[in-house]
Amino acid sequence: MGDGRAYLGQVVTEHFAGIYVVVFDLVVGGVDPGQDSLDELATAPPPFAALPLSSPPARGSWRAAGRAAVAAERFLPAYKITSGDPVRFFVEDFPGARRRSATPLEIETVPFRTTSSPAYLDRAVAAREGLTPWLPALDRVRAGGVILATDVFR
Repeated sequence: MGDGRAYLGQVVTEHFAGIYVVVFDLVVGGVDPGQDSLDELATAPPPFAALPLSSPPARGSWRAAGRAAVAAERFLPAYKITSGDPVRFFVEDFPGARRRSATPLEIETVPFRTTSSPAYLDRAVAAREGLTPWLPALDRVRAGGVILATDVFR
């Protein structure tokens, strides 16, 4: 945040050359958040989630705070895809391990896999803190609207 505080985020999984990142509603101070803060990731709500074009830590604006267990099923989205026929849709889990024909409702509601610039996450966090205005383009990284693979593949 520029004042010694930071939001905790977590790399949930990797997909090909990309990573899926969630940012939690946990603000910590200092360089080392402590294990108690990392343990809170198991139950904390994530207001933001994205498949960034590149790894935010590699850009230098994010720092590794430690390791915490990942409950990937809490976060990983389902996606809509086509395969060969542009009018035949499937739903697929994040790693592409499960796939089936999409229902009419899923065709309307499940999004295609998209990537976002890591700057969207940076700006969404800054806007949440009131440091910058919220822009409609930031809605793409809101975690609340993510359709989870666990809900699609019950």
